Amino acid sequence: MKKINSALLMGVGVDIESIARFRRKNYLEKSFLKKIFAPRELAYCFKKIDSAPCLAARFAGKEAVIKALWGLNIGVNYRDVEILSKN
Repeated sequence: MKKINSALLMGVGVDIESIARFRRKNYLEKSFLKKIFAPRELAYCFKKIDSAPCLAARFAGKEAVIKALWGLNIGVNYRDVEILSKN
């Protein structure tokens, strides 16, 4: 991944995601989840009674970051972006 001087970085990304999508069985397969989410993200989300909203929110956050960077010709993949919580 490229190092970026944050003073030069300017981009905006927005994304929304269907929570229902992350309730479907094929989205809960470990192979899919491991391609998209970092271990800390998965551990945090699966501590929840319902992991779908947590996974959907992180996926939307990753998409927004990727869109913002893509507009600056900076290619990253989902695992390069980690969405963490303070708690």
